[in-house]
Amino acid sequence: EPSGYGLLASHLTKSASEESGSFPPLYRRFETVNHRVLLHLQDEISQMEEDLHTLDEYEEIHRVSTAEQEGAKPFPASRRRDAQAQAYSSLHYRRMDLMSTLIQKTEQYSKLLPLPILLSHKVAL
Repeated sequence: EPSGYGLLASHLTKSASEESGSFPPLYRRFETVNHRVLLHLQDEISQMEEDLHTLDEYEEIHRVSTAEQEGAKPFPASRRRDAQAQAYSSLHYRRMDLMSTLIQKTEQYSKLLPLPILLSHKVAL
């Protein structure tokens, strides 16, 4: 015979299938913890965004300098051109690592962010 969570789950299942005498399951939302996790992720993403901007500035300086040395006009920045022109330099690898982490973090953030808050509270921090 089940005990503990097994017993409670069994009663909740029976209660949900019966109309009389049923009691709905209640689960905590952990709203405070979820807000803290969202704030933590938000700060991480903001810091990575700043790091990406810094890498972009370094790349721009390098791209313009290289074009001037070659007597050519600098090409617009792009991910493909970055991979070709940088010949997989440490700058390119740092940007790729950062972008990979940003993709993961923004996916986590988006999954945790409640849609009603996302749509109704556009607050600039």
